[in-house]
Amino acid sequence: MIGIDAASLEKLWIDGQACDSQSQETYPLINPFTGQTLAQMARGGQAEALSAIAAAARAFPLWSRLPGNERANRLYKAYHLLRRYRAELEALLIEDLGKTSREAAKEVRSTGAFLRYCAEEARRIFGDFVPSPDPKKRVVVVPQPVGIVTAITASNAPGILFGRKVAPALAAGCTLIVKPAEEAARVTLLLAQLLEGAGLPHGAVNVVMGDAPAIVETLLGDPRVAMVTFTGSVQVGREVMRLAAAGPKRVVLELGGVAPFIVFADADLQAAVEGLVSAKFRHAGQICASPQRIFVEESVAEAFKSLLVERLARVKVGDPRDATTEYGPLQHQRNLQKIQRLLEDALARGARVVTGGHSPGGLLFAPTLLEGVTDEMAIAREEAFGPLIALATFRDEAEVIERSNNTAYGLGAYVYTRDLARAWRLAEALEVGIVGLNDPFPATIEGPFGGVKQSGFGLEGGRYGVEEFLLKKQISFSLA
Repeated sequence: MIGIDAASLEKLWIDGQACDSQSQETYPLINPFTGQTLAQMARGGQAEALSAIAAAARAFPLWSRLPGNERANRLYKAYHLLRRYRAELEALLIEDLGKTSREAAKEVRSTGAFLRYCAEEARRIFGDFVPSPDPKKRVVVVPQPVGIVTAITASNAPGILFGRKVAPALAAGCTLIVKPAEEAARVTLLLAQLLEGAGLPHGAVNVVMGDAPAIVETLLGDPRVAMVTFTGSVQVGREVMRLAAAGPKRVVLELGGVAPFIVFADADLQAAVEGLVSAKFRHAGQICASPQRIFVEESVAEAFKSLLVERLARVKVGDPRDATTEYGPLQHQRNLQKIQRLLEDALARGARVVTGGHSPGGLLFAPTLLEGVTDEMAIAREEAFGPLIALATFRDEAEVIERSNNTAYGLGAYVYTRDLARAWRLAEALEVGIVGLNDPFPATIEGPFGGVKQSGFGLEGGRYGVEEFLLKKQISFSLA
């Protein structure tokens, strides 16, 4: 059993130690529901990023040369430590990020599942034997870790993102510097300390938060860093690509989307409504793959809308510490401002509010349904990242495919229909990385998660996520 000092969760984590920044600067961590200051967090910058790189470089030969089964054993130990500290992790997700108790518990379980799965994958990193045209040669392909990885994570799901990025990188034999969103730092720091307690070398996982431009520019400008994996906005993702290109470095980007949710006339409408509410309004809609553009076949549009309005009226928004709350606050004032901007744009262009459209106070925002939305409105083209959905109708399959694909994004999509042939046609035609057919939660730990178009590239999850952190080296041996 390891001991976690609460004060260490306010500091940087470099080379197996909690430390202040050289400048002694801090930033306030604010509870998004109460507005109270929870802690003064160390604010790192260039100097701390360089220290973290040096620590990761020292740890890399120690970690990468361990046999896969030994890396697996330590990741298993980290998983069991996480289970011991699940209450502490859940409390941080609720206090720091405004997640409900149910959301927090689910996220901690998912984080643990990623650690456990990647522990198993560490034992299954295999090479290949390649037939040679020369009978006097033998050719093999050997997987090797890419090297030091920078992981830049968003604030909406810090545990899951840690599981998707850090766990597979460690399974592959890489070491890391994690740059979390400022609001999510305490969750990330606790997870890093659990890995340390599981027997990882000092410096295998480092956490540096604070001055984001200085930290990211330093990490991506250093030739010792071989790869960056990033989750966040398209704007920042483009900057990450630009910085990484100078290396060049391997890049994985997950940049969000405006997922379509398609309901055909033959669908189970009640199931579709429940699926939509479950997929959309968890964590106040602050999920990259959550549905935003709702397309309903004309003949059942009024019936679907009626069921949806009735269900939204029962959604309880409020204190995330209340077990009956379905979702809590937005994480930032800028999130609230963006929702209000998208709402104002839609109304000015002729859309109508069916329900919601207001803030009960603070960073809370009521579940909001718009109708009369056209494909030209900002709500149809920009990620809302909040509890705002736009309802539109369609006449036939060809139309809804075209309109669903008429976006710069391509992360997720949802289709509700009882026609299996149609479901399969839609799944193949939609330009996205993941599709839920009558399923509001299509992402799995074992499968690949990633987007196309401006939703990014590269994969997280399953063996596919581990492979992103591996090089394939060919070795040719002459028998002559």
